Amino acid sequence: MPSILARLSVCIILSLFMVSCSGSFDKTIDYQDAKQMPGYGYIVMDFRLANEMAYGNGYIPGKTNYTISYKNKGDIFFVDIQHADFRNRILKAYIPYMKGYTLIGIGRSYWYPFFRCDKCDNEPQLKFLYI
Repeated sequence: MPSILARLSVCIILSLFMVSCSGSFDKTIDYQDAKQMPGYGYIVMDFRLANEMAYGNGYIPGKTNYTISYKNKGDIFFVDIQHADFRNRILKAYIPYMKGYTLIGIGRSYWYPFFRCDKCDNEPQLKFLYI
């Protein structure tokens, strides 16, 4: 007959597996890979008339990132698409198909941490476009 300590160890290990199988998941995909994947097509986001501000560290000219949200019952799955073409401030956001998940929406955030306006010394506010 197994000891109580052995039974307790098995219960703890099994509970860890159960916790790791639920909740939110994240995935990162390069823009070129997203374009090649089967998907829902794309949405064009035009930012030419939006106010532009100085970009912080890590900014690559002509590139941007966007996030796609999917759901499946109780799970939410966030996919970050990196290095998307952003020439002339127009984003063609490709939406890859994720098996077993339903598309919720697409978003692009304008949040520049550690940036302060030279004129007013304020930090920028979070601006978020979500479709």
